Amino acid sequence: MTNPVRLLRDLPVTIRAPMLVATLMIVVAVIASQQVLSRLSQTQTNNLSGLTSAYLDGLSAAVIPHVLRNDVWEVFDALDRSRGKYKALRPMETIVADAQGRIIASSEPRKLASQSPVPNIYQNRFSDGASLQFGSSSQRAYVRRDLQYQDRKIGTIYATLNVAHLMQERQKVFWELVLTNLVLAIFLAGIGYLAVRRMLKPVKVLADHLEQGASGQIVKIPSGLLAQKHSEFGRLFRNYNALAKAVNERAELADRLAREEHLASLGRMAAGMAHEINNPLGGLFNAVDTLRKHGDKPAIRKSSLSLLERGLSGIRDVVSAALANYRPDRNRRNLTTKDIDDLSLLLQPELRRRDISLDWKNNIEDELPVQATPVRQVVLNLLLNAVAASPRGTSISMRADFADNMLVIAVGDSGVGLPQQAREFITSTAEDAVPVVEGSGIGLWMVQRLMRETGGVIEVAKSAFGGTLITSRIKIEAQAEALDHAA
Repeated sequence: MTNPVRLLRDLPVTIRAPMLVATLMIVVAVIASQQVLSRLSQTQTNNLSGLTSAYLDGLSAAVIPHVLRNDVWEVFDALDRSRGKYKALRPMETIVADAQGRIIASSEPRKLASQSPVPNIYQNRFSDGASLQFGSSSQRAYVRRDLQYQDRKIGTIYATLNVAHLMQERQKVFWELVLTNLVLAIFLAGIGYLAVRRMLKPVKVLADHLEQGASGQIVKIPSGLLAQKHSEFGRLFRNYNALAKAVNERAELADRLAREEHLASLGRMAAGMAHEINNPLGGLFNAVDTLRKHGDKPAIRKSSLSLLERGLSGIRDVVSAALANYRPDRNRRNLTTKDIDDLSLLLQPELRRRDISLDWKNNIEDELPVQATPVRQVVLNLLLNAVAASPRGTSISMRADFADNMLVIAVGDSGVGLPQQAREFITSTAEDAVPVVEGSGIGLWMVQRLMRETGGVIEVAKSAFGGTLITSRIKIEAQAEALDHAA
């Protein structure tokens, strides 16, 4: 069953605000109508009391002499004459009784005969002492007046009045109030809806731009939609545009720094490859020169061809490793043991240049259903950072394992340790984490981004060499499901 409170809370503000206005209007209308009807009832009662008092005063003056003589016909004649004089009161029946409670005369002699006792119902109506009472149907009113002569009671007048017209007047006023208040509530609710909708239009503009920013680049609010300069929304829109500009500039800066780091990495690798290729090229040219001069000798030809084959194989391995790392992986190739071992070949020039030894342990034996390219880039960046952070003559390590459906690759160095800011950045999974610009921060930014894309996590600890040990963990099952879904 739907919760009414929750359903009301889920309505848009443009609906809730007018509903609140209408509800308040209805509450105020009910209170005001109650006050108006109460005041009208009091006014009618006062007017009726004044009219009945005048009626009873005149009737008393007319019948007192006849009551003293117990003259039935004169009392009846006075009652008959008074009926025509006080039509506004609409008297229905009137009784004149003596001091002993016997009827002298009444306006309805067949119903209330002379010398008969006054029915108890007439006397009980005034048990509280009030001289004016309203019937239970509110269509009749009852009045009583004691007849006094020389400070003694000589009789009583009982009268029943028709007050239906007063009740009709109350009903008419009631329905006029209801209809008026209903029309006002609907009108004000409509005005409130239009006013709130107009007031919230800037909020909708801001919400639409925030929604667009959540799915891509943050878009600035056009100048044509900006609110007035000194209004609250005007300041809010200008602050949002300033924020959008800053965020977009930061994203562009991060992308530019990433491209520059990538190009710098390519430059370092190109220099290393050139060194790796130049070394065997010298031997190859010597072998070619030897073949020109002594190619007719079988032993020399055999040894020269063997040297050429080994040199070309080394060049092929270096080029293949570089292509596997930097060529786009369009086929989403799975990771193999060779993908990890190739990285040690690419790292050799940097290791020799800085006189750093490498402790290499690749325990991956089978092909794993995880994308090869991002994993290779992560490991290569971590290895290059480890070489850059380690002093000359020290060591770095790389260990790759697969256990419990988890690919675990740990790279350790002999440096002074990872700064706290870089440590917090690389272990963060937030997409808007700010890269560390100093040192090797952009390389770490690439690692953090690639690990986030593969669904992996990074842990930072102390290495066996006293430096930093960065461990990347990738759950293979999640990667396999992602690959199947992409396929």
